[in-house]
Amino acid sequence: MKRCALVLTLAMVFSAALAGRPQPQYSIVDLGVLPGGGFSEALNINDRGQIVGWGGTATGEMHAILWEKGQPIDLGTLGGAMSRAWGINNRGQVVGESETATGDFHAFLWEDGQMIDLAEAGPFNRAFSINHKTEVVGHFQFDAVLWRRGTLTDVGIGSALAINDRGVIAGSDNVGGEWRAVLLKRGKVIELGTLPGDSTSAGRSVNNRQQVVGESQGEATGTRAFLWQHGEISELTGLIPVGSNFGRDINNHGLAVGGSMSNPNVVGGAPRGVLWINGEAPINLGALEDDGVSSAAAINDRGLIVGFSGEGGFAARAVAWVPRR
Repeated sequence: MKRCALVLTLAMVFSAALAGRPQPQYSIVDLGVLPGGGFSEALNINDRGQIVGWGGTATGEMHAILWEKGQPIDLGTLGGAMSRAWGINNRGQVVGESETATGDFHAFLWEDGQMIDLAEAGPFNRAFSINHKTEVVGHFQFDAVLWRRGTLTDVGIGSALAINDRGVIAGSDNVGGEWRAVLLKRGKVIELGTLPGDSTSAGRSVNNRQQVVGESQGEATGTRAFLWQHGEISELTGLIPVGSNFGRDINNHGLAVGGSMSNPNVVGGAPRGVLWINGEAPINLGALEDDGVSSAAAINDRGLIVGFSGEGGFAARAVAWVPRR
């Protein structure tokens, strides 16, 4: 309970970042693991402060988790050993993927304590995002699909990773032989392009203002985070001049989060979770004490950021970054 109270209290000071004041400072909070588990990762958060992700259990399985009132809740599976929660809306509905008793993977919707198999509507094995209308997007193998009121539709692009409250979908599609970030709006595919010198891109998140973040890649340029808005794509710079950067989420105030390599002299580049405000230089969110790696996965409209901190692999713990005075 104390951990949740800290998160909710510190979230109230987020408005300073939007008022043009000095860069906000963040405190990092360990969200904990399931009883007996040693690993956890937070992947999304809603505006009520409910957090979802996944983590290890005492029996060595990997299960979807909902963090609520300061405690991790095991959401179970569809009969198999593994599940993972990717998205949550402000109604507390959770979506993700789960192994079934037969070893297949199916997309799920969790609500009111029950995990619902979305593949009963048709082939659907991975749900990534859910909006307030309970519209769900994800994948069946290499096809992007939309689940709405029990009906499954192939949306006609290669990848769908996010859907906003207006039904606009962000993802990627094969455009002239290259994978490009796209928006799908009222059935129309809008190509977002790439950063200069790059050949491929992928959209990761779209807010209600239709701002998009993701990554752009090229043989000579590597992987770079981007922000797309008003029809133009621009780079979200990293913590160091040369190093990979990843755009993962953007809230309705235009604040974006992701990861950036922070040290060219360390194997793997020592990635850190970062925050971009108005597309300016990134803020290094840091990691838990003694950890060398962190990454930010999502940010809500109150400014709370979630992700993981650790040494990489399954030696990580879910964390929240909260603005402090």
